[in-house]
Amino acid sequence: LNRLCKTSSTSLPEFDLHHSMASMAALIKYLGLLSDNSNFSSFNLKTFDLHQYMRLDNAAARALNVEVCPGEDTTMSITGVLNKCHTHQGQRLLSQWIKQPLMDAKRIEERLDIVETFYND
Repeated sequence: LNRLCKTSSTSLPEFDLHHSMASMAALIKYLGLLSDNSNFSSFNLKTFDLHQYMRLDNAAARALNVEVCPGEDTTMSITGVLNKCHTHQGQRLLSQWIKQPLMDAKRIEERLDIVETFYND
């Protein structure tokens, strides 16, 4: 892990998260990241804060018509109405943003600025 990270991983607080480190080791082995020297010192390690997102359960998502249900018209859901994406990756990101909305106003404005930049270009 020290070879892959830009900073020493032993000094990071994430190193104390034992389950996370075991998962990271399995992922590194599965992807074969250590077999390619170009991967060395090219990664950062940080904790992903789930508390910045609102989590909608399945009942709330269905009640709000968040996703397109199989066999239904795509304009009958929020995702269907807003989806003007040209790539599958964009569609997945939009779906994630709708299903897990941000709760911090500053982060929401940053996201809107990004979308506006792509829309104007």
